Amino acid sequence: MGGGCLVALLVCGGLIGTGVFGVFAMIKSSEPYTESLAKAQSNVELQTMIGEPIEPSALVQGNIQLNNDDGDADLNYSVSGPNGSATVHVIGTKADGSWDYSRMDATTADGTTIDLLVD
Repeated sequence: MGGGCLVALLVCGGLIGTGVFGVFAMIKSSEPYTESLAKAQSNVELQTMIGEPIEPSALVQGNIQLNNDDGDADLNYSVSGPNGSATVHVIGTKADGSWDYSRMDATTADGTTIDLLVD
């Protein structure tokens, strides 16, 4: 009987793990995440501070809500290079299929904030 309970726990744990993985996959495929990551990876000031290549961490914090062509996002995630790391924060609103960002920046470990919206 104990074996049956163990199998049930593993199945439940696997379903929970799959659900969390699916959420991370959805967030990482979202435009706010992909656009902010691309801007972080190509930002010369950030490259100078933390080195390159700049790679994202596996985890993303925050939320994204989509309703057809509308929605909003508020995400935080870490990026790192050979010389350090930074936290990327992006806040955006989607209206009629287009994202408008009120914040997209990277803050390094020493507290320097780099605006990723400025080209």
